[in-house]
Amino acid sequence: MKTFTGDCSRNGALSKELVTDDTALERIRRILREKGCSDAEINAALDQDTLDLFAIERIFLPGQRRFTLAQVALDAGVSIDLVRKVWRALGFVDVADDEVAFTDMDRVALDLLASIVGLEFATVEQVLHGARVIGSSMARIAEATLGEDLDRLAHETSTLDDLAEFIATSEAGLSAQAQLMEFAWRHHIQEATRRRLVHRDEGEGSHMRPVLTVGFADIVEFTALSLELSAAELTDVVQRFEEVSIDVVTDEGGRAIKMMGDEVLFAVDSTRSALRIGLRLADLYRYDEIVSNLRVGIARGHVLPTDGDLFGPTVNLASRLVALGRPGKVLVASDVAEALDRNDGQEFAFGPIVRRNLKGVGEVVTRECRWSDDS
Repeated sequence: MKTFTGDCSRNGALSKELVTDDTALERIRRILREKGCSDAEINAALDQDTLDLFAIERIFLPGQRRFTLAQVALDAGVSIDLVRKVWRALGFVDVADDEVAFTDMDRVALDLLASIVGLEFATVEQVLHGARVIGSSMARIAEATLGEDLDRLAHETSTLDDLAEFIATSEAGLSAQAQLMEFAWRHHIQEATRRRLVHRDEGEGSHMRPVLTVGFADIVEFTALSLELSAAELTDVVQRFEEVSIDVVTDEGGRAIKMMGDEVLFAVDSTRSALRIGLRLADLYRYDEIVSNLRVGIARGHVLPTDGDLFGPTVNLASRLVALGRPGKVLVASDVAEALDRNDGQEFAFGPIVRRNLKGVGEVVTRECRWSDDS
């Protein structure tokens, strides 16, 4: 079989001279017809060398582009400026007012957002803020979802069979993935609501600034490591670090707030659980064949939850502590040790007090933490 060039940055990939696999082409035609595409549209994409781009667009965004920005705004009963702001907040490229760029699905979604504002469920500012959070989160999910399948399709040696397999797999999995995201979203909504009510009822600060124990763990000398490993090896290291970190944090009842390649920010209500997370992570990588070691820094205090992230002096302190810590060690602010009750404290041992002056923070009292039975 002949191959097609996977250069999607220009005009697509499938030249009509290179379309030689009738079986694969018929599979593509059948799927596209089921999506409402006509043979004329498919043939036009073949003639223009854009069958791959055309097929992918219709799989993920079913329906023709039929509406301009002005038409969508008029239909929703809002200003063009608001539609443009929402579109941009979702992370999409600006379109000209008279460009036919929107499908029926786009129109319905933007109409829904307009109705939220019109019924006063949320202000314009809240809608735009929510759109930014959704857009940035969905962009990451999309990249992670495509993974190796897209890499194979984009390779210069990809074939017509690869395109047929990609769109068939994507078509089959799209609905299931959407349901899975709704399932996870509903559970996280329930859990986030529960946490805020618990913090309020337990008097751990206000529900807007709860008291949490937060920690950072990062891979020591990651920059040097990234220069030594191949791209595939480095990807394996980062993915393994993410998998191990999330498993350990979740197992101890915490939350992995965000992953930043070689670093994880976690938070948990229980100080004991936070120390167990830090020590378990350090132990797991102490004898790792590739990753040299981890450092962990932990602090406790009020935090400001915003858009799924955490901010405030407590988070900043934990970040500074991880940078000061020694490889394979867990460095904590002294009030973390003081927050343990008598029974929990028996599980851990703490090193001598060290006073440090940190720029922008002032004097901080720190101690290294280890398992009590670790000689």
